Amino acid sequence: MLRLWLGVAVVYSSDAGKPGAEAVANALRRMRLPAAVFHYKDLDAAWGCYDAYVFVMAMGGVVRTLCKRLRDKAKDPPVVVVSHDLKYIVPLLGMHRGANELSQRLAEALGGVAVVTTVAEQRGFAPLEEVERLLLCSLQQEDKLEIYRRLIKGEEVCIDAEVSERLPGYRVGSGCPVAIKLGCEGRFCCKRWKIYAGFGATSRATAMEIAEAIKMALKEVGASGVETVASVKEIVDEVARILGVRGVLLRPSDLPKARCLSPPSPLAVERLGVGNVAEASALAAAGAGGWLIYRKRGFERRVTVALAANI
Repeated sequence: MLRLWLGVAVVYSSDAGKPGAEAVANALRRMRLPAAVFHYKDLDAAWGCYDAYVFVMAMGGVVRTLCKRLRDKAKDPPVVVVSHDLKYIVPLLGMHRGANELSQRLAEALGGVAVVTTVAEQRGFAPLEEVERLLLCSLQQEDKLEIYRRLIKGEEVCIDAEVSERLPGYRVGSGCPVAIKLGCEGRFCCKRWKIYAGFGATSRATAMEIAEAIKMALKEVGASGVETVASVKEIVDEVARILGVRGVLLRPSDLPKARCLSPPSPLAVERLGVGNVAEASALAAAGAGGWLIYRKRGFERRVTVALAANI
C-alpha cells in the first residue's frame, strides 16, 4: 500500500517529456495520490514538499539535477526515473521509503517494467520504512541497520503491535530474536508519532461533518486518534468535543507561512490573508519540529482536512 499522503511531484525537462509526465501524474491520480507536474527548472519550489519525486527524463540529467540537493540517505525523498516512452521505471533513491513500490505500481499502470535492485525486495521482506509508515512511528537508524542485518541472515523479526495489514517478511506478535515494539524505550522501540489535525470549512459545514471528515483522514493514514484539532474557525471547540480531544482556535496571524503548503485557496487569501488554513492549522497545532504528513483533502466540498505529526 502506497502511503504517500503528501503526494508525488512529477518532473520533466523538455517538451518531449511533458506528455509522459502528464501520463504519469494521471496514473498517480487514479491511484488516489495527489500529483503535481513541474518543469525541472522549478524543482527548487517543490523539493522537500512531496513524499516522492518521479522524473521523466534521462537518468544522467536526474543525477546532475539532484546532486546538490541530497543531504542524508535516511532523509532524502524517494526518487523514481521513468523513460520518455514510459517503458522503464527505475527507483533511484529512497528505494526502501517507497520508491520500489511506487515503481512497481507505475509499471503496472503504464504497462512498463520496474527495475528493482535492492536486497530487501529480492529477499521478500518489506523495508523498515514501510513498517514505520504503517505503525506511524520512527526507529533509530542504528536499530534499522541491525534489523536489516538480521533479516538478511534469515532471522525471524516480529512486529509486537496491532497492525492493520501484514507486511511480508515479518511475524506479528512476540517471541522473535528481534521484536519491533511501539511506545517503549530501548532497543528496537519505534517512537510513536503524535498526530494533529487542522481543518478549513465553509460556513454551512456542521461540527459533525467536520468531525467525520477528520475521522476519515485519520482512517486513511491508519491513525487511531488525534492529539489536537485546530482551525481559525470558531466551530473548532465543538468539533473537538465531538472527537473528545483538545481544540485550539487560531488567529490568522498564528498560522505559519511554511513553504511546502498546497497552492492557496483564493477565497481564503481574500478573507483571511492565508491561503491554506487546513495545513497551516495542523502545523501550528503540531508545534516546533512538527511536519505535515497528509496534504489537505476536500470532503463533501465543504471541509478540508490536513494532518501533521510530531514526536
